[in-house]
Amino acid sequence: MENRIDELYSVIEFIDERRLGPDFRFYNQHRVVGEQGKVLGYRYRAQLRENFNPILLRRTRASVLKELPPRSTEIMRIAPTQEQEDMHNSYMRTVSTILNKSFFTEMDLPRLQKALRMCRMSADSTQLVNKKPPSYSSKLDVTDDLLARLGNEEGKKNRVVFRVDNHAGPH
Repeated sequence: MENRIDELYSVIEFIDERRLGPDFRFYNQHRVVGEQGKVLGYRYRAQLRENFNPILLRRTRASVLKELPPRSTEIMRIAPTQEQEDMHNSYMRTVSTILNKSFFTEMDLPRLQKALRMCRMSADSTQLVNKKPPSYSSKLDVTDDLLARLGNEEGKKNRVVFRVDNHAGPH
């Protein structure tokens, strides 16, 4: 949880509804609000910390990081299926056509954004783009295998992050 005062208020109220008093009074006392109503900062933070200490364990990111095991990163390059590659290439032709024009019309930017979005989505699954089965996705096949393998490691938590490389260059 981050140090957002509304999150803290909600958690503390759940644990001990009488500790902080009514929300309008709490926010009025601890928020610094600008003329437009935007929260600019907080005040009396030491008082807040003192009030939270009996019921919350407050730890900084730095102290938590010391207790975590070292991070391990495995980069896997996953080739698209032929169907994904064909779909990607068809949208890249649209991108290329728009970018090679001598001037852009009002409709070119939305068309360009859509074509690039479709390229990105086709890298995940063809069904995301054309909304109909079958779904061709080499990434999902590899992910199933990876999650099955990682799921067998007792007591470990895993985070899987996908990155789509630029397919526009030469293959």
